[in-house]
Amino acid sequence: MSREGSRRAAAPLQRGKTRTLDRRRGFLKIAVILSVLHLVAAAGSFVLAFSIGIKRWDSGSPGILESTANAIAEVLLQPGIRLLRVGMPGELEWAIIVGNSILWGISGALFVLAIRKARRGSAAV
Repeated sequence: MSREGSRRAAAPLQRGKTRTLDRRRGFLKIAVILSVLHLVAAAGSFVLAFSIGIKRWDSGSPGILESTANAIAEVLLQPGIRLLRVGMPGELEWAIIVGNSILWGISGALFVLAIRKARRGSAAV
């Protein structure tokens, strides 16, 4: 086979590799964005609930804003909240919070890509 013939045969392989790399980059980009958004939302709601709770330490029952922020933090910190309640060193707690956000980011990216794939499939029909 001539050099030109082997180049033509390699071209489809290169395009396939490029598509795979593009898909991985797209997945990673979505996962990172969703992980960061999740981390900001989880940490923000946790800090808000904590700061409001500290202010009312002596007054008694929590207000609606504190209860809402607590509920949001509880949902966003799942499944890692169970480990956080055990009581661990601060670095390990942050590692659990960040790992939890990465888990949510990956799950969200898989969900987004599944929706895209379903839309492409229904558009082809």
